[in-house]
Amino acid sequence: MKSAELAEAVALVSSKSRAKIAEGLEIAEKIESDSIEFYSRQAEKAQSTEQRNFFSFLAGQEKEHLESIGAIKKALLEKGKWVSPKLGKEKFNAFSKKD
Repeated sequence: MKSAELAEAVALVSSKSRAKIAEGLEIAEKIESDSIEFYSRQAEKAQSTEQRNFFSFLAGQEKEHLESIGAIKKALLEKGKWVSPKLGKEKFNAFSKKD
């Protein structure tokens, strides 16, 4: 991810203009899509099951981010308001468990 792209997306999403916010969300969607491709390629190159699972997990997280951004953008453009995606705690507990 390029930090300039991220900074531009944040600046646009922080705007009061619905069109600029949508533009910022489109940049965020591109960043997420690029991340999905990157992690998927890393999973394909992985030399162990653990590495493959790790990169596949990260690609899956990015897919969820992409879906959330799409839902937010759709609500903003169609209804003129922000929506807050709900986060499940179980996702974040997966890597904090100790064996």
